[in-house]
Amino acid sequence: MNTLKIEALLAKKYKYKPLKDGLSDKYRQFFKDNIPSWLNENGADQMLATKSGELIAYCYDRIVIGDYGAFIEFNEASAKQAAFIVAPGQEYRINDERYSKNVKYIWLTVNDGSKIKIYYQKKPVLYADYKPNKYYVSVHEVKPYQIDNGKTINGITYHLNKPYYYIYDNGNSSKCIVSLVRFLESDRNIGEARFLKVINDDSGNGYFTYLYNTNQTMNISLQYLHEIEDEEEMERIKIKYHNKELTRIEKISVGDWIDLRAAKDISLKAGEFKLISLGISMKLPEGYEAHIVPRSSTFKTWGVLQTNHMGVVDNSYCGNNDIWRFPALATRDTEIKTNDRICQFRIVKRQPELEFIEVEDLGEKDRSGFGSTGTN
Repeated sequence: MNTLKIEALLAKKYKYKPLKDGLSDKYRQFFKDNIPSWLNENGADQMLATKSGELIAYCYDRIVIGDYGAFIEFNEASAKQAAFIVAPGQEYRINDERYSKNVKYIWLTVNDGSKIKIYYQKKPVLYADYKPNKYYVSVHEVKPYQIDNGKTINGITYHLNKPYYYIYDNGNSSKCIVSLVRFLESDRNIGEARFLKVINDDSGNGYFTYLYNTNQTMNISLQYLHEIEDEEEMERIKIKYHNKELTRIEKISVGDWIDLRAAKDISLKAGEFKLISLGISMKLPEGYEAHIVPRSSTFKTWGVLQTNHMGVVDNSYCGNNDIWRFPALATRDTEIKTNDRICQFRIVKRQPELEFIEVEDLGEKDRSGFGSTGTN
């Protein structure tokens, strides 16, 4: 009996309830032992396709082994979402208000005859470590996506470097790196790009030609290419606003602190403490946390102090109702209005894992106590 049939029988018998410890351990080990050898449990840059060859993901994050199977997890940025449709008969999960607010996942598929099941997770479950806003597909319903690698067209050989980065050689050993994901997300939607080449003109400027949908061509300037490459380094943050009147946060340049605003009118008496809503929730990038501090003018303008000195928001604080707040202590009677800029934040990379080793001698000279460096 194949693994997919065992998954289906378990689901039918136990109806996606958490299995008892001994049974759970048994089946989880079975599912782990039967993961196809080309997959990496910790994620990889491998592109994924349906059994019919349709591309569905540019890479994946990890493999989740639960009570009902081993599933590949990939995120929204990695998914080729344009290929997905709601599985026939499953529209109620989105359209029927009696179900749409409570469903744990949306059942998707691809219209290529493969009948693949792709699950977009909406809520956590007890039988596996599935994360909301992630996609999941069984390890047995996909195969590696095959792209024409090393193919030569008009004397130009095209080389695959990474799943969504391509290196193109124009015959003169000059190379150009392009992100396919950036093209697909841009307003110049080109479809699925297959091959590109760079053509330089006499002025030192140039453009590149790409072929898409296998038989159409189009030119685009190298300037636009460079803009796309620059954007590839930019982190993207999902933000939910809880007040329609709140001024929206805009994209900023590297190194700037970002202003945050009061989400409603607040009156404080001298000595009074309040948590002031900033009217936003965010999903920070993986590996980052946010630091919130007062603006330089906050105390002068409103006479309030931030009681925790600096707020720290890690990226697990990311639910719709995980609203950012400013803990304020008033030193005088004061009023703060909606959209007043009362604090600021920036995101920073989290501290790496540390190991503390106990020793008797640090092997360094004493610098002496606090304040020993003097005043000058």
